[in-house]
Amino acid sequence: MLDDNKNIIKMTERINPKREFFRVSPEEIKTFFDLIDGDLWIETLNEEDEDIDSICKNVREETAKSNISLKKGSRDMTKCFTDGQYIRHTIGINKTWIGKYDSSKNGIICDTKFYKSLSGFAGMHYSIDRTDRSNSANGWKECECEVNGKWISTYNL
Repeated sequence: MLDDNKNIIKMTERINPKREFFRVSPEEIKTFFDLIDGDLWIETLNEEDEDIDSICKNVREETAKSNISLKKGSRDMTKCFTDGQYIRHTIGINKTWIGKYDSSKNGIICDTKFYKSLSGFAGMHYSIDRTDRSNSANGWKECECEVNGKWISTYNL
């Protein structure tokens, strides 16, 4: 792999010789993301945010101000989402599906198709955009919902 100055980055320090895990510095990871022209962290990062803890605190506060009822671990879409709320699932950096929660059907509508669960929504995304992978997915862990213009993980809902 090459960095911006065409220097070779070596990722040869394996943690275990039988596994595909490598010891890499944060700077090398940032360089890798810059090379593939991706976003480094999450869209909600602002320059004035000092650290991840403050970002998480801000997201929790924004979520509390919204009309979403948070019951951690409930996995009940009726308690977590409001009608018309956007739900998204992303594969990699550029394959994103965005659907809308339909409270009358208690499911997600994306591109005129209905999904009765977050896992079904994410699984179908995998089956279409990642045919080399299993289509099983934990939608609650992998999806995000929009709250006051910010995308937050559905995992903590």
